[in-house]
Order: sequence, then structure tokens, then C-alpha cells
Amino acid sequence: EVDFANGFLLGELLHKHGLLDDFRQHFVDENSYSAQSANFAHLKAALRGSANTLGVSLRDEQVREIMGGDRGSSLRFLFQLRKGLEKAGTSATRSASAAQRKEETILPRSRQQNDPVQEHFYDSRLKPLKRTEKRVAYELHAKPFVDEELRQKMSVAESFARDLEAKRCKNQAFRDSRLSTMRDGRATKERVKAEGQEQ
Repeated sequence: EVDFANGFLLGELLHKHGLLDDFRQHFVDENSYSAQSANFAHLKAALRGSANTLGVSLRDEQVREIMGGDRGSSLRFLFQLRKGLEKAGTSATRSASAAQRKEETILPRSRQQNDPVQEHFYDSRLKPLKRTEKRVAYELHAKPFVDEELRQKMSVAESFARDLEAKRCKNQAFRDSRLSTMRDGRATKERVKAEGQEQ
């Protein structure tokens, strides 16, 4: 979330898809409030102008959430952009050779790390594509929020698994406690019965 909080990378995304020509003139990669506000003001203007074909709007409330680093805020907006880009049929302006060089420098390192998130991205998004396809550049640029989506899903799954395990342990402890109580009760009855017979 922090990576997108100042709006710079969001502007860069539009620029790399040929939808923001004056990116370098107006966007700055700084985290001051004035820089953030200026970046998002230009971003909103672009979505109303040169990038209006995406059909994506950016409300003031969304801007505050993204600037504040609220979890999921930038991810939701990024997916809106992604859907808009796919619908509009735009593609990255980098050449296929540049995309291939980027893939060759990034993927081997990612694969060697044996990170399940990286493995999933490679197997599901890049492996089916030819290296010369322009879509490779788009997928590589989309990688941060694709990874974030997977991490959130994994986090939810892990949390669910922990909750199930905690519930199982709690139920097992309850059963053990009841069983112990029943055993103690039987033992007490048998002792009382034995004492009565002795008398």
C-alpha cells in the first residue's frame, strides 16, 4: 500500500500505457503532502482527459484512503485500472525486446528465490506467453498488485486455517474436560459404593 501512497506509480502506469504524455513534467516520487496532492490532482485530471477511455474515476475519498495507506485501497483502484486497460485494449508502449530483457533479468532471480507468490505469477501469467508478446510488459507492470491480491488471499486462507485449528483445539479440550469429569464421577460413585458395601 505504501508504494502507491504518493500516486507516482499510478501515474507511471498510465504513462507506460501511452495515456499520460506529461508524466515526467508533473509527477514527483516524493512523500510530502504537497507532492502527494499534486500527483493525485494530475492523476484525476488524466482520468477525466487523456485516459477517459478507461472509464475509471477517482473520488476524493479514494484519494484520502490511498494516501493514508489504507489496506486494500490502492489494490482496488489498481484493479479498476487494469480492467479499464483490458477493456480499452491498450498495451504497454515498451518494445517487445525491452520486455524480453526485463523478463530475463527479473524472472530468473524470482524463480531462484522459490517464493510461492513469484512462482504463481510466473506459472499463471508469464509462462503461457511468448517472450516477444507485448503483453509480457503489461503483465510485468501489473505484477505488484497481482502479487498483493495473492498475498491477501493467502493471508485470509492462513487466518481461516488458524481459526479452524483453534476451534478444533478448543473442542478437543472441552471433550477431554468432560471425559475427565465423567471419569472422576464414576470413580467417586465406585468408591462410595465400595465404602457402603464394606459397612
